[in-house]
Amino acid sequence: MKLTLSARRAIFAAVALLPLAAGAQTKAEDPQDPQAATAGAPYKSAFADYKSYQDPELQSWKKSNADVARPDTMAGNSSAVPAPPAGPHAMPGHDGMQKH
Repeated sequence: MKLTLSARRAIFAAVALLPLAAGAQTKAEDPQDPQAATAGAPYKSAFADYKSYQDPELQSWKKSNADVARPDTMAGNSSAVPAPPAGPHAMPGHDGMQKH
């Protein structure tokens, strides 16, 4: 893409004037001046959303035992746990663990 002479001059002028924009910025307050105005830092306590521990609602021991004894739960039902795979390739990637 070929730029015209006027386009090149416009780009050159914009680049040449760019450092002047930095001087137009407002001066920052002296960080060592105790009277300097600063923006306040918002404070939020780490415990603002804390909820204290609440004891869970208790149920009767009969209901607890009945819940554990149900066949659709894992507790008290060894048939719900799948058996580990057997054979030399039961754990792929662990070939060094086999006895030779």
